[in-house]
Amino acid sequence: MHHTYPYDLFISHAVEDKIPLVNELAARLEAEGIKVWYTGQELSIGDVVCDALVAGMQRCRYGIVIVSPSYISKLIPSPEFNTLLGYKRNDEKVIIPILFEVTQDQLVAKHILPEGTDAIYSNAGLDAVVNQLRQQMGAIGNMPSRKSTSILQKLASPGNKLYAALLFVIGLILMLYGFSVLLA
Repeated sequence: MHHTYPYDLFISHAVEDKIPLVNELAARLEAEGIKVWYTGQELSIGDVVCDALVAGMQRCRYGIVIVSPSYISKLIPSPEFNTLLGYKRNDEKVIIPILFEVTQDQLVAKHILPEGTDAIYSNAGLDAVVNQLRQQMGAIGNMPSRKSTSILQKLASPGNKLYAALLFVIGLILMLYGFSVLLA
């Protein structure tokens, strides 16, 4: 039976990692056309957090776990993490760990992840994380095609400020030229 999921990717993380990593990672994934579910967007006041997270995982094709020192400190009482670790569909791997400020050796020593578990390291930068996620998710199932990005979206991205300023100046020059032609 083929199931359609409203989201492509569930992100499990500690709240302390939201600002330094998760918000930007989610934005970059969404810019790639990947529909993301994470607490920064989907939880509402009054939601029972654990219930909402489990429901969120069930609405997503795949999940990632941002494993960090903050996340590890909260693991013991975490039914979410235990659910994630055992989460498979038709014997298909659907959870991808992303290591943030921890090493795989540390996690193996603490019996958090089994030795040899495939993981993505965030220390290579978010572009590398997004590329590796696309590769791994593509290898374990069909990924959505990259969403086409409008020129305005490209201009609004933080890395394109110079390009946006240049286009603004060109537009301003053309507008002034148009006014000068009308006034002449």
